[in-house]
Amino acid sequence: MQSLSRALGLLDSLARQGQPSTLAELAERTGLHKSTVHRMLAAFLEHDLVRHDDAHRYTIGVGAFELARAANCDVDPDPAITRALEAVSARSGAVVTYFRGRPEHLEPVVAVRARDVVAVREGPVHWHASAIGKAFLSMRPKAELDRLLVHASLPALTARTLTDPFRVRQAVTRARMRGYAVEDREVTADRRAIAAPVVAQGGMAVGVIEAVLPAGQLGPDRLRTLAVALIGCAEELASTFVDRRNTAPLVALSAPGVGA
Repeated sequence: MQSLSRALGLLDSLARQGQPSTLAELAERTGLHKSTVHRMLAAFLEHDLVRHDDAHRYTIGVGAFELARAANCDVDPDPAITRALEAVSARSGAVVTYFRGRPEHLEPVVAVRARDVVAVREGPVHWHASAIGKAFLSMRPKAELDRLLVHASLPALTARTLTDPFRVRQAVTRARMRGYAVEDREVTADRRAIAAPVVAQGGMAVGVIEAVLPAGQLGPDRLRTLAVALIGCAEELASTFVDRRNTAPLVALSAPGVGA
């Protein structure tokens, strides 16, 4: 129980700080040995309770916010997220989905078409081919993309799938510069998609918003319009996460180019 108490104390310290902290800073504030803090942070990262950036600074993760919502018996998709997706879908006619970032995968949370909630699309994330994969990686630590390109297979799902690591890296870089990624018949031959990362405090992606349409319905003009709408929606959701950082974590701890 002493180790659990120390772990909760570490999370509490990180939440109260309100800004990214290094391992050394956390060890100094909590009085714990660096190796102990490192082991705890590794466990927290696995469950998305904390996140870290390229400078190896740590902040509270989305998992802590979800614990806060569960403590308030709020287990359904966040109404603010659903409303934001509905606004984009109503203007575009696309199916719009919010994916939550998880260790090693993206989890679909809620999907809407116009004003109706529809079944979320389950299945593996094709990081090298999908809009959601490229958009999420564009705002994650470089080490994550490096690991993917070195260790993961890059299968050709269609004739248009990028399978060369250099070209995949170029696509992710373009997504970072634009603020969105495009999937042009790379996962299946009959669909196009566009996705924008939801970037929380610290400049790290915590989720992705994706809009999907049949391939013939997403031409250049419509793509540009939808890109602007998705980026705005992602920024709106990111602002709600930032607002919650100032109110919710302690509750949990005590209980624009077109082309792929």
